[in-house]
Amino acid sequence: MKNVLIFDLETNGFLKSSVLQFSGIKYSYKNGKFNKINEQDFYYLPKEGEEWNYHAYNVHKIKLNEIKKHTDKRIKETLNLYKKHIEKDITLIESINNIKYFNKDKILNKYLEDVDVFVGHNIKSFDMKFMECHLNKQRFHNIFDTMLLTTNELKITYKGKSTFKKPKLQEACEHYGIKYDTNKAHNAKYDVEVNTKLFFEMIKDQKYLSELDNEI
Repeated sequence: MKNVLIFDLETNGFLKSSVLQFSGIKYSYKNGKFNKINEQDFYYLPKEGEEWNYHAYNVHKIKLNEIKKHTDKRIKETLNLYKKHIEKDITLIESINNIKYFNKDKILNKYLEDVDVFVGHNIKSFDMKFMECHLNKQRFHNIFDTMLLTTNELKITYKGKSTFKKPKLQEACEHYGIKYDTNKAHNAKYDVEVNTKLFFEMIKDQKYLSELDNEI
């Protein structure tokens, strides 16, 4: 049995900027059958000293005060969860306070430990680069990138170019008859929900199921 994580990130810009939101749905997979394990949705503050990127904000629409509310709530809940342990190990308080920053979130480290295959749209060259700080470098992780895999499926042409355009998540969803709400798009939780539907539609095709089995 292997674990598959369908995930997405919202960031404060391009590579090396801060991650503002992580959302994921984890499944166990064996002999063609999937069982949902859980789902997570975490928000993060920008790294100290990093400027707020309004160009990125115009895409994800996540307000800084909303992030603060989410992180404060999560810290409070986590402190209550580990209350008994904190009495024995005071360093846990610092660790829990650090979960408001993506690159310092050790709980996310733990959550990713048993993931064998990462699934997402445009994750190979983008999202996975941000995730490297949380991944065990000694462990091999496979990638099922729905954007790359559907490029030849959709065959969207450029004017004057011989290569096919890499489809947006909306384009890939519409190709498979999946409703895509542009008003909800670019929130990681919503994008994961529709990407999950896309993933399960794709693996109805043996070539993509074989791709998954080969990855695993």
